[in-house]
Amino acid sequence: MIRWAVDGVEKHGNPADYRQKDGATLAISFLPKNAALTFPPGACSALTAISDINGQPDFDAHSPCLTTTTTAAPTTTTAAPGTTTSTP
Repeated sequence: MIRWAVDGVEKHGNPADYRQKDGATLAISFLPKNAALTFPPGACSALTAISDINGQPDFDAHSPCLTTTTTAAPTTTTAAPGTTTSTP
């Protein structure tokens, strides 16, 4: 079965009738009807590798590529020489 999604949102009908917008990610998948349709891994990073956009993709306002993620900075613990530390 052909299943398709735009910016991670599954659509119905004929994908040929969809009018592509700049920055929208269109995924066409051949999956069983009950299989999960997920956003293509690597889609966001693939767009930054296109040479004619100078690494600055113009994602659609609804693109999952625009979600921000935060990463906690690693913490360091310093022990006095000759002592040991343990983490529970």
